[in-house]
Amino acid sequence: MKSSDFSRRFIQEWERAIEEVTDDLRAFEKVMRDHPDWEGNQVVYIPQQQLNPYHHVEVNDQGELFEQPRPHKDGHDLWKEDSLLVHIVNCLRTSRNDSQTL
Repeated sequence: MKSSDFSRRFIQEWERAIEEVTDDLRAFEKVMRDHPDWEGNQVVYIPQQQLNPYHHVEVNDQGELFEQPRPHKDGHDLWKEDSLLVHIVNCLRTSRNDSQTL
């Protein structure tokens, strides 16, 4: 996000929406529904693979790592060698801390 008056406004709108819907992604959707003129002008979507792919391994119920043999079940892109970041999903919401294993 580029530092600008728009990005500060976007973050303020997003924070208000988070308080209302209590979920960061649903809040993003709400902000974009409330401001449809921002899409394509101020907000541009990039492919998930460029910035936010899911980890290419999973942790099973015994806490062991295993390679994902296929794309993520929800259609999300998986991490590759040239990915900028990796999204480790829900690892802190489980009873064990999968981020330590990963």
